[in-house]
Amino acid sequence: MRWRAARRLTTHRSAQTGDAARKGPTIISRGSANGRFPARARRAARMRDRAGPVEQAIISEELKHRRWRAIQPRESAWVAANAGAGKTSLLRDRVLRLLLEGVPPDRILCLTFTKAAAAEMQGRIFDTLSGWVSAEDTALRLAIDELLGRDAPAQARRDCEKRARQLFAEAVETPGGLKIQTIHAFAERLLHLLPVEAGVPVNFTVLDEAEHASLCEEARRLVVLEATRHPRSRLARSVAALTDILTANTFGPAVEAGMAAWRKLARERPLLPPDLLDTAIDGLFQIGPDLTEAVLMERLFEALPASQEALAFAGAIRAAKEAGKQALMAAERLENFARKTGPSRLEEALDFVLRKDREPQAKPVPAKVVAAIAGLDAFIADWREKIVDFQARRRALRTARQSRALGDVSRAMLARYERLKAERRALDFDDLIDRLRALLKPDKAPWVMMKLDAAIEHILVDEAQDTSSAMWDIVAALADDFFSGEGQVSRPRSLFVVGDQKQSIFSFQGAEPRVFEEKRGYFAGQIQAGNNLVSDPVRLNVSFRSSEEVLEAVDAVFAHPERRRGLTSTGIAEQHHPAFPLRPGLVECWPLEGKRDGDPSSPEQLCAERIANRIALWLKTGETSLVTGKPIRPGDILILVRTRGAFFASLMRALSAAGVPVAGADRIDIRSEIGVRDLLAIAQAALLPLDDLTLATALKSPLFGLDEPALERLCRHRPASLRQAIAVAAGDDPALPAIDAALARLETRALTMGPHEFFTRLLIEDGPVTPGMPGRMVIMKRLGSDAADALDAFLTDALAFEDSYPASLALFLAAQDARAHEIKRDPESGGDQVRIMTVHGAKGLEAPIVFLTEAGSAPSDGKDANIVGMDHPDGAFFLWTARKEDEAEPLSEARGQRKALNFEEYRRLLYVGLTRARERLYVTGHLKSNENPRAVDAVPDSKPPAEWPWHALVAAGLVQEGKALQRLSSEDGGWTALHWPPRPRDRRTGPAEPEPKPNGAPAPAWVLTRLPDGGRVAALSPSRAGAQPREPARLRPDARADARREGIFIHRLFQFLPRFAEEERPRLALDLLRQEFGEDGTDRATRLVDPVLALFHHPGFQPFLTPDWRAEVALAGHVRLASGEMRFVPARIDRLRWRDGAIDMLDFKTGYRPPGGPDSAMLAQIALYRALLRAVFGVSDVRCHIAWFATARIEILDDTALESAITTL
Repeated sequence: MRWRAARRLTTHRSAQTGDAARKGPTIISRGSANGRFPARARRAARMRDRAGPVEQAIISEELKHRRWRAIQPRESAWVAANAGAGKTSLLRDRVLRLLLEGVPPDRILCLTFTKAAAAEMQGRIFDTLSGWVSAEDTALRLAIDELLGRDAPAQARRDCEKRARQLFAEAVETPGGLKIQTIHAFAERLLHLLPVEAGVPVNFTVLDEAEHASLCEEARRLVVLEATRHPRSRLARSVAALTDILTANTFGPAVEAGMAAWRKLARERPLLPPDLLDTAIDGLFQIGPDLTEAVLMERLFEALPASQEALAFAGAIRAAKEAGKQALMAAERLENFARKTGPSRLEEALDFVLRKDREPQAKPVPAKVVAAIAGLDAFIADWREKIVDFQARRRALRTARQSRALGDVSRAMLARYERLKAERRALDFDDLIDRLRALLKPDKAPWVMMKLDAAIEHILVDEAQDTSSAMWDIVAALADDFFSGEGQVSRPRSLFVVGDQKQSIFSFQGAEPRVFEEKRGYFAGQIQAGNNLVSDPVRLNVSFRSSEEVLEAVDAVFAHPERRRGLTSTGIAEQHHPAFPLRPGLVECWPLEGKRDGDPSSPEQLCAERIANRIALWLKTGETSLVTGKPIRPGDILILVRTRGAFFASLMRALSAAGVPVAGADRIDIRSEIGVRDLLAIAQAALLPLDDLTLATALKSPLFGLDEPALERLCRHRPASLRQAIAVAAGDDPALPAIDAALARLETRALTMGPHEFFTRLLIEDGPVTPGMPGRMVIMKRLGSDAADALDAFLTDALAFEDSYPASLALFLAAQDARAHEIKRDPESGGDQVRIMTVHGAKGLEAPIVFLTEAGSAPSDGKDANIVGMDHPDGAFFLWTARKEDEAEPLSEARGQRKALNFEEYRRLLYVGLTRARERLYVTGHLKSNENPRAVDAVPDSKPPAEWPWHALVAAGLVQEGKALQRLSSEDGGWTALHWPPRPRDRRTGPAEPEPKPNGAPAPAWVLTRLPDGGRVAALSPSRAGAQPREPARLRPDARADARREGIFIHRLFQFLPRFAEEERPRLALDLLRQEFGEDGTDRATRLVDPVLALFHHPGFQPFLTPDWRAEVALAGHVRLASGEMRFVPARIDRLRWRDGAIDMLDFKTGYRPPGGPDSAMLAQIALYRALLRAVFGVSDVRCHIAWFATARIEILDDTALESAITTL
């Protein structure tokens, strides 16, 4: 059925674009092809079912030409596309164009960013190819015409049409098929083919995220164990130094960040030998090996003024008339400095001239007091100078000590990690890129490059803005021979890159947006042709996703240079234009939630409840979509968060409490799921029945179901363990025998079964206290259906454990802390439920309604924010500190630079979040728990715009740029939101939208009142409108049964043939004739086809067949008749033209003209057409024509006759 659906889609699209204008705006119907992604296909089907009237996209002819040029197979192209601009469709069309050109499928390499994107792209391409196999000739011809362009030679069209029928089988039968994959998958495949040359294990495996985390944990454990065994070693001293400044929760992430830093440095340059690390760091900071903080402190005390001098100035300050609170505090610190010793004395010395953040105070003592005391100014300046010098030296010492410690431990951990990978014959994702990058170096294995050069002719890169420098090195190595020498002369080869700097949000995976533009410059220099689409890239700024209001809001947010800093490398503001200007939309910015007097709820809870209540109100009152007019469904709503933290959990609870269907989290840590933790507690209790706390936890789980009072009765005054108390009480309490028997059974199984069998039987057998209900159903009844994903993943993890380790339940439980396992759920699999996702996870997705939350929080520094790589003649190393106050100058400078980069990505993340919305966008968030609410348009005055949070950026943009901005109050008047409403649409381009009611206002009673039968507007068909219709003469009066069929066929010829070249029209007309009439079509050629072809040369008809006329235009609207009755009129007009504020319409009549002219039925039909056009387009000048096919005559109808005809209806 897939090819039939594709054929219908192609035919519909072709019908809509049959006679699009070659100059000026081009109007096309929006179409999309679903890939083989089941959940995405289901959601797309639901969206189609809920779609309203057919939308029309308007793109300029120049942009259309640039899109067409970008898919031409003989030219390399670089595409910079805004969000929603159709990057995926362009990439698909480029692949199809290459296949039509005759490029073998296995010579095309398409690299995507994610597996999901690769699967969807491959599905789209195969759907199109399979549709071409059995598509009608006309539909296929039109599809090929869109790819080749209208100026392509006729022979090239015919060759492509023939080849299109064969491409599906060719793509399927080609060994390896189409290479559409992630760069990691490509690297894995190549390394498997060349393991010896690449220096990797034969038949290696690739570690997933959970396995990588598990190996890191194991490597860290082994390093700590080694340090424990050798307490006097350098490694032991380094571990001890880290444990002094890190906690149990921060030790692991810090060491892993150090390990990642060593690997990153190793990609760029050789590493510093371990025995030279101390020398390099000490030389950088000019400190000796014997320097300690105690030595620095003693030197400071010697340099500072003596205690007597400090006491003298303290007394003078106290005696000064101008001395206030600040001055007296300064005097007290000087006195304490004179009396104390050791570290406490140091703190007093520091507090005298430093702020709490340990930066120098501008005026430790008020200026009036300083002016009144002789010598005090010089005393303070000298004190400050000595303290600042001491701080710099101490920070350098701490940075050196902490850098050495983390460098030693992380390097030892990296060595252990590499050894563990080698033992398992495994590579991680970074290894795939690093090994392939090394393999493709010119001096590594030249014959490998020769083989690849012969096997790859065209490279396509998707989401290029998220490609790291190492990945670009691979692409460059593969494509360097494309643009010069024999590689370019022997056969056409090309590079096609598509991306958007504004959507580069994966810096934690190595993406750098600046590299996108740098690589464009590099490849532009490689191309010899002067005029190419790499030097002059294709820029797509038309969105096929969002409404005009949403796009205008996006432009407003980033209109100011400071607010768009880092959005692109050029810094130039980019305008967004809607492809669907008739699609209405709205944008609202709600105030940030703060603490409320007398309300114990946190701001996170209040914000979550506000969102949940708004959605619940929509579902209850039947709020309708602005585009389709149908009631909003939960599946139309997408809520975006920045992190899966406390607010995420609050949002889940608030939506559930409000009765709103909500999908589970898109990413789940199975160890943190309550259902899995209950299973682990039960297993631990079965292994250790005397562990009362664990057994009590297991008894409170849904499987046993004991409540607090029952558990308290068992625990209080028990003579022995809780397990024995259950066995004793089983004789008295009727609920306990089943629990006692179940525990005994589980204790036996724990000693004899593996983890998978133990937990599987626990879930499939009846619960101990729920006969007839399996344990799995018991858990899901308590925790909800979302628990199923975690339970399934947990069982899969238990089975995987048994593949690598002995099937022991005790070993499995002991390994849980080291087995980090996180599962990802398809974001499109939620069904008709509200989806909650991070902005990163929502990349590439869209929804009619989007809530962008957590807009009040600033970006974090990141786990590696305080690691900076350093160069040394003998190799690279890094500096690190655990705390900001310990950072030496190189680290503090790098922190400032990294902070600016983080804010730049923070704004790009905002751009991605804003552009997920199709029609409605809501921006909201919350403040900290101790902050009071503030006005919706309040911005932080103490910070520059480049450091504003999302909410301030959006509010400032809407206020400064929003000409139609409104301020709406909540129902209770407690807060005011910024509201950017849908603007009225121009009646010349579509019906005006009604002014929307403020969101949250109660629906009027008539909205929910069912209309009486008499309230419906009856439809009136123009072809049946006239009284006493007269049957016009036909071409063949003796074949009346075929007359209608032939008339429809003639209309089809006039619809499709004008867009093709003159020499192609006879062949196409005959093909259509055979499709319509089969073998009988040959006899009709003279009567039907020849007269139509002759009319194309008739001087009277030619003006009506030019490209500015549109064919088969479908319209519908309401027309008020002379009687005052309102009637709904659906119509299809044969040809239509808009010109200079007036409309020309033409109606074909395949019969003969009646002797007396058009009869009343014909006049009534045309009169209704005219009235409908006037109502829809808001114009009065509508010129009506009738074309008589049989006599080749054009007749202009008189307005008086039409006015008279409509009065008879």
